[in-house]
Amino acid sequence: MVLAVAGVVLNNHRCRWCFIVWTVSNIITAAIHIRAGIFSMVVRDVIFIVLAWHGWIVWSKTENRFTTKSTENTKGKEVKK
Repeated sequence: MVLAVAGVVLNNHRCRWCFIVWTVSNIITAAIHIRAGIFSMVVRDVIFIVLAWHGWIVWSKTENRFTTKSTENTKGKEVKK
């Protein structure tokens, strides 16, 4: 639960590492559910793992797009601070 809360805090600060934290949290939770024999919860955990990786990929593409645009906008120009 601590990892899941940490993931939410990271997300609130727009840090894409939240998806890695959520992935680890969901893998641990899936292992617990497998040992307990609660397979419907394992399905849910797998869905959350897939969604976390999807979020990582989407945020990576968005981050790269903004980085590229900001670099292109400053080529040959003096950047004011």
